[in-house]
Amino acid sequence: MITTLLLASLTITTGCDTTPNSAGPGAILEGTVDVNTLHLHVSGAIPDTFGTFIYGAPIANPVPFYDGRLCSAWWSLRRTPIAITTLGGEAWFDGELDSMGTSVVQYFYRDTIAEYGGNLSNGLVVSE
Repeated sequence: MITTLLLASLTITTGCDTTPNSAGPGAILEGTVDVNTLHLHVSGAIPDTFGTFIYGAPIANPVPFYDGRLCSAWWSLRRTPIAITTLGGEAWFDGELDSMGTSVVQYFYRDTIAEYGGNLSNGLVVSE
């Protein structure tokens, strides 16, 4: 059974760092929470391309993944619906995540000019 996080009790802290992408210094993920909604905003991603917010159990050391670093355990990954970036390289998610206790959230996006064709934002640690 999947349960939904009680949003009012969440805390958000900084996790792993971003890596440069073909458009600049890399995608930056920020998050806030209010009583009813988790708000995620990414900027600096590749303009007008698709991506998704992914989240999973934290790991001690980020691992190489496409052209970035994955900050959560691959076997625990879940994702939100696809979020297409604007022409300014921004995307948003407003909603709830499935309960996992503590999770690391990142934005995973296409970067077709880069060597491996994809990248990740920095990570945010979301804790209950």
